[in-house]
Amino acid sequence: MDTLTISTSSLITFFSFLVVGSVIVYFILKFDKQQRRKMRVILNGIKDVQPLFVQKATVQKLTILKSDTEKAGDRKYA
Repeated sequence: MDTLTISTSSLITFFSFLVVGSVIVYFILKFDKQQRRKMRVILNGIKDVQPLFVQKATVQKLTILKSDTEKAGDRKYA
């Protein structure tokens, strides 16, 4: 009779861990799906944004060209 009780309590313990583990896996997968959705929205939002270094390099080149053009214009009219 004692073995039946041990085995029943073992089964109860096994199934309780099974249920708790399944619930934990469900919440992990739900959280992962939520994070993937947020990341997809962020990545779609930044597709057409230029990288910061490209933007800075363009601004520097335009500044140099503008100053060179102004210097050439000053020499032309001097």
